[in-house]
Amino acid sequence: MKLPIPAAAIEQHVIALGKTRSGKSSKMRVIVEYFLDRKTPVCIIDPKGDWWGLKSSADGKSAGYPIIIFGSEYARHADVRINATSGAEIGRLVATGNRPALIDLKGMKVADRNRFFIGFAESYFRHAAGERVLMIDEVHNFAPQGKMLSFEATESLHWANRLITEGGGLGITMFSASQRPQKVHKDFVTSNETLIACRVIHKRDRDADKEWVDACGDPDVAKEMLASLASMPRTDAWVYSPEVGFGPKQITWPMFQTYDSFAPQGVSKAKLKGWADVDLGEVQAAIAKTVEEHKANDPKELKAEIARLKADLAKKATLAQMVAPITVPDQDMLSLAEARGFERGLQYGLQAFAGLEVAARKLDSALGDIASEVRGAIQRASDRLTQAPKFQSGPPAVNGKFPADAPKRAPAAPDVRKPPPSGERGGGTKLPKAERSILTALAQVGNASKVKIAVLTRYAVTGGGFNNALGALRRNLWIDDYGAGMLSITTAGMEALGDWTPLPTGDALLQYWFSQLPKAERAILAVLCEGYPSVFDKERLATQAGYEAKGGGFNNALGKLRTLELIERKELRASQDLFG
Repeated sequence: MKLPIPAAAIEQHVIALGKTRSGKSSKMRVIVEYFLDRKTPVCIIDPKGDWWGLKSSADGKSAGYPIIIFGSEYARHADVRINATSGAEIGRLVATGNRPALIDLKGMKVADRNRFFIGFAESYFRHAAGERVLMIDEVHNFAPQGKMLSFEATESLHWANRLITEGGGLGITMFSASQRPQKVHKDFVTSNETLIACRVIHKRDRDADKEWVDACGDPDVAKEMLASLASMPRTDAWVYSPEVGFGPKQITWPMFQTYDSFAPQGVSKAKLKGWADVDLGEVQAAIAKTVEEHKANDPKELKAEIARLKADLAKKATLAQMVAPITVPDQDMLSLAEARGFERGLQYGLQAFAGLEVAARKLDSALGDIASEVRGAIQRASDRLTQAPKFQSGPPAVNGKFPADAPKRAPAAPDVRKPPPSGERGGGTKLPKAERSILTALAQVGNASKVKIAVLTRYAVTGGGFNNALGALRRNLWIDDYGAGMLSITTAGMEALGDWTPLPTGDALLQYWFSQLPKAERAILAVLCEGYPSVFDKERLATQAGYEAKGGGFNNALGKLRTLELIERKELRASQDLFG
């Protein structure tokens, strides 16, 4: 494969940024094939599951590169199956020797994907020696910008940044790509020495390119580049490598030489006629122990074992029924004693197995409760450390009443995403209102709690319409739900959503809720918002809202506000989700 840019530009860390379907992965495939032709040890981390075409020729009729595919349970073309606990062993395998590898993480839950990457990155970092190439597609999944929602996300970011800042000294050259430039952590982006800027439309995504240029080159030299990004064809990309004195220059890239697995594929699960074979003996033996350990602790495997035990119990119960009617002559006392002893022993055995099953269920429930409590404690501690902005309202309430002539504040004008030019995909899927609202909120704020999404979309978190919509989105794999009520939109969800208009937030969101609430609820919420983030006692809140603390109207209003999650359930304080 002949490169369209100087080889020196890719002998250092490179990042490709661009919108969906802008050709980022195709351009990275050209670079990966270049290194595979040179027999350089290459490893690709692929969260989407569409890099497998490397193993076949462009027409699918002859073999491609002999690359091992380590894949999740959803990876159709995996040579070796992996799970969340396999990361450390896979990292060691691909960091030693010359073993080209593709790690297909398609369909993994967010928590499992982070767990795998942490183990892989730490092991790869410690074992790597000599020239290595590590390619990470959709790198925003591993180096996210914004608030960290779990310890795993924070540790994943730590290892991504450590690989790119310290890996060069170990011989590691990093290549990465993202269709959400604004969501890649700025420390990771600016640690790259070459930028491949593909087509982007949204201003925030163009700003991500601008920030790299400002940090790594002359801010004035890239004006032409930034101005043309929205209209650039998919085959082109601007390349800028100030370290080696190349660019910025708009380059038309060639098509890669292997099978186009990035294009939509049919439903057939058969492999292509041309397929590169690899020796899997050493690899399978190396990770066998890891797989067995995972099975021993996997809830699915434990449930299967419980089902097997239930089947055994059913067979033994049938045997007990067969034994019970046996009649033994009075004179054969020994046979009678043996029959009774067998029946009694069988009953004890059945009771013991039943007790084990109950204990297993209790253990499973207890572990889930502990995990939820820990996540909740972490979230509450994080919230208290973050200084929330003060609520800026219109005319204040006096004894729970608003001035009759108080002007109603119009919602702030939304930042509408411009529709893509003619011919560009972006229309999305026709969705019911509730599903579109939920996807829009997740696209707007990134990872968020179920409660926050309910407030933003103006639904009750306990409402049937809201929860039915969540169920439909999960079934379509358009959202991820990774515990503690936290949600995120998937790549498929972004495709289904298409173009979207941001929902009101901040003051505009508050004005909406004030316009919808009855008088008592509105007065109580106004007092709590004015005093946010202070916690009120019931008497003080009732007095300032103009009600009796023991009155039915006041307490009913509090109950409704809690149901809508507009106030905290355990404290008399406005919900933080109303303040951005």
